Amino acid sequence: MNIGKLSAFWAIATLLLAGASTAAEPNPTTATETSPVESIAEEASAPTVQAGDSPGPLAPPALIEEIVVRAPGKRAQLIQDVPASVSAFGAEQLQDYRIRGFEDTLRLVPNAFVEERGNATVVISIRGNGTSGNSTDTGVGLYVDGIYDFVQGTQNNLLMYDIEQVEVLRGPQGGLYGRNSVGGALVVETARPTDELTARVSAEGGNFASRRVEAVLNVPLLDDKLLIRGAGLYYARDSFFYNTTLDRYERGVQQLSGRLWVRALPIEGLRIDAGIEGTKEDLPGQALTPASMGKKRITTTNVLGYNDRERTRYVADVLLERLEWFDVQSLTGFIQSKGTVFQDFDNNPATDSETLQTLPAKQLTQEIRVLSKQNESPLTWLFGFNYFYDRANGGQDNVIDLAGDAVLNQVVDIDGGIDTYAAFFEATYEFLDSLELTASLRYSHEKKFADISSVADLNGAPFAPQTYGYVETDTYEKFNPGGSIAYHFTDDLMAYFRATTSYKSGGFNVRLVPDPSDISFNPEDAINYEIGARITLLDGALSLNPTVFQLQQKDLQVRREVVEAGTRYTFFANVGDGRTNGAELQMLLAPHPDVDVSLSYGFLDAKFDKAPDTQFGDVTGNRIPFIPEHTINLGAEYRPLLPDFWKGAPAIYGFLRGDLYLTLGGYQNPQNTVAMEDRTLLNFQAGIDADFVRLRLFVNNVADQTYWVFVPPTADGVGVLNPPRTWGGAVEILFN
Repeated sequence: MNIGKLSAFWAIATLLLAGASTAAEPNPTTATETSPVESIAEEASAPTVQAGDSPGPLAPPALIEEIVVRAPGKRAQLIQDVPASVSAFGAEQLQDYRIRGFEDTLRLVPNAFVEERGNATVVISIRGNGTSGNSTDTGVGLYVDGIYDFVQGTQNNLLMYDIEQVEVLRGPQGGLYGRNSVGGALVVETARPTDELTARVSAEGGNFASRRVEAVLNVPLLDDKLLIRGAGLYYARDSFFYNTTLDRYERGVQQLSGRLWVRALPIEGLRIDAGIEGTKEDLPGQALTPASMGKKRITTTNVLGYNDRERTRYVADVLLERLEWFDVQSLTGFIQSKGTVFQDFDNNPATDSETLQTLPAKQLTQEIRVLSKQNESPLTWLFGFNYFYDRANGGQDNVIDLAGDAVLNQVVDIDGGIDTYAAFFEATYEFLDSLELTASLRYSHEKKFADISSVADLNGAPFAPQTYGYVETDTYEKFNPGGSIAYHFTDDLMAYFRATTSYKSGGFNVRLVPDPSDISFNPEDAINYEIGARITLLDGALSLNPTVFQLQQKDLQVRREVVEAGTRYTFFANVGDGRTNGAELQMLLAPHPDVDVSLSYGFLDAKFDKAPDTQFGDVTGNRIPFIPEHTINLGAEYRPLLPDFWKGAPAIYGFLRGDLYLTLGGYQNPQNTVAMEDRTLLNFQAGIDADFVRLRLFVNNVADQTYWVFVPPTADGVGVLNPPRTWGGAVEILFN
């Protein structure tokens, strides 16, 4: 389906929804009183709060059970009533934690692991599944404003600014969220327009010449019938790494992004949101440090690498709530991106080998949802249809110096695409106000194609070993069922059992492989069983959410490296089955109105359940690589009301926060010979909050711990180091 036809389809669907809303009789409940779902939605429109939140300088302390989430069932629910593993962070909490990207968010979540490899390319895993060590199809689905954000072949960080809420769903989400959610889903909602005139400006500066400016303006127009909200971000800093070969620092970071939302409320019960966001990033290349040089943030390459990206994202969200028996929602998203990467090919100064990669891509999503009214009925349900389209057409130019004066030139052209059609359904029935049964099912039909060609010459003469090409097409059909049973013993105690399935898409290797049978690899399937409890104590001041689970995976996708006849091949393959036994605990505690404490702990015993025939031999029983055994986050915040400085002075709160993040155990290769280094990161913040201004001082990685983020499983003896200690200050001014 081409873009023009789908755009026309959306326009027609919008007109039909508007026409239906005009013709339909108003729902008596919504016309005369507040329905339960609207009541929850009103809470959700306010900043989501939990222990650790900043409820605002003049607001009373919030109770933990008031946290509202939307993602698990694509509708608003109180978090302690959700029979699933979910973590949520609202706007105020994102400000308090200084959330700037994936790594800041996921470090607060049990069994979530994330690291940035020096050039804003991130490695993410939840319950051991994600982008680390696996194929370019991630095992964690990213959804921004309801739209699946993939853009083939990229693993970009997300610029977090003017965000309303972030929810992290742990475990397979194949029922409602579909492909590539074996580990879970990261669901991000940007702030939409509201009916109040507000503005916010913040500025931040620190070491490495870092500077960050964010601005937000929300304006209601036409008597609350037309609302508009704009937000922008600028961030830049110098490099963490010094290049000893070029005798200069590596390239720094510069990011610029802007977003505009328009909300139209033409009639009661019809909401139309349209948004556009543009982002431009000038980033460094991946800085690889020779292991022989020790843990010093230096690199020895003979080129100055870079990683430049541009993205434009469009979203249209239409919600019709005037029909008597159900609501209808249409979500349309279109993303265009292009990236250019230049870097040293051999990671050392001895030769002059370079690679230049380009990857323009575009993605289209169309989803229609039909949702039951959330009223007094014991049955709630939703069903929907989803179409996903992705195209990438890029290339790679390699220049490789060999022995003597020999130079190998290689040009690779890559053309690939995905078309996916899906239908999904979920229903929950409540018995006697205590027992809830939920069932879900998703059918996916996915088609992938790839057209890969490589032409090479050695000193101008054709070079056959690096000249190859293929055209491949694969189709996958998947049924992903799921379900849960939850029992509410009291209003403050719920226990549940949940079984869910999902799959990670198969695909094709774009590099030379040792055998034609290695060109493609199959989907990876997962089934998860978990038992959990949601416990609220001390009148809402304490929540304890323990979970135990077992994740079974079939046809694990793992990066392989094979050396045959002196040629090294790096490619993805299905190497066997895996089994992960795990446990999680989330604790949120407010022991005093001025104090919040949070604890997240995760344990993963992730092993190859069956992998007898790999290039490493039989690795059955070995630990699956890039999965920490333990992840721990401990946070504490003290927010006292400061004494009045003069009579009639506005209320001013002090602010002191510390966060400790640890990962322990794990390996970087299937042989379990290269250990993942333990991480112990400590961050501090201090400042003051008033009703019109916030002031902050911060230090990240207080002890300046240095560790290897990633050591490639090659003989090159290089690795990627983590960012050093950073510090600075910030001021934020609010206009209401």
